[in-house]
Amino acid sequence: MSLRINHNLSAVNAHRNVVNNSSAQQKTMEKLSSGLKINRAADSPAQLQISENLRAQGAGLRQAIDNSEMAVSLMQTAEGALEEVSRALVQARQLAVHAGNEGVNDPNMMLADQREINNILEQVNRVATSTQYGHNYLLDGSRAGNGVTTGANLEFVEGGTEAHSSSVGGYDIEINNAATRATHSGTVGLSQGVIDAGEQITVSEGGRTVN
Repeated sequence: MSLRINHNLSAVNAHRNVVNNSSAQQKTMEKLSSGLKINRAADSPAQLQISENLRAQGAGLRQAIDNSEMAVSLMQTAEGALEEVSRALVQARQLAVHAGNEGVNDPNMMLADQREINNILEQVNRVATSTQYGHNYLLDGSRAGNGVTTGANLEFVEGGTEAHSSSVGGYDIEINNAATRATHSGTVGLSQGVIDAGEQITVSEGGRTVN
């Protein structure tokens, strides 16, 4: 007994072509509707990897631009406040020079100058404590980390409540203020008797001693 399967090869080929064309049409419509050449990894794994890397770099660059714009806005806010402080200090200096002319000014005028200087100082403090960008105060010192250093190599030994945790290698120290000469003052009066007694003052600094 023989077994024979009836089939229509032309119909099978036609059906296969219809399925392939329908699949290709769906992919084409997907690309047209999304505007993207690659919609999934199956389209092209290598090109998808390149595309995702470029997309990540683009997103990072856009965020960097936004960060720079916010930093510029912050600096402009701080600059405006510092300009106001500068104008106030110039006015305070002018009043101080005016008050120093004791030959012309009477006590009432000097008192008026002093009161105006006090108002200017209050204005400067008010600007320093109220200038903020978002929720961050810019000029009140709250954004700085304070610490104590000791030793020839400036080893960090302790920090204030605002100081952040250090990395494994410790802190990088940046000195922004120029060094000033050390001074020492006392309350012992210098009289002729002290001079006659040969009183000697010794000052030691940086391994050097001056008599």
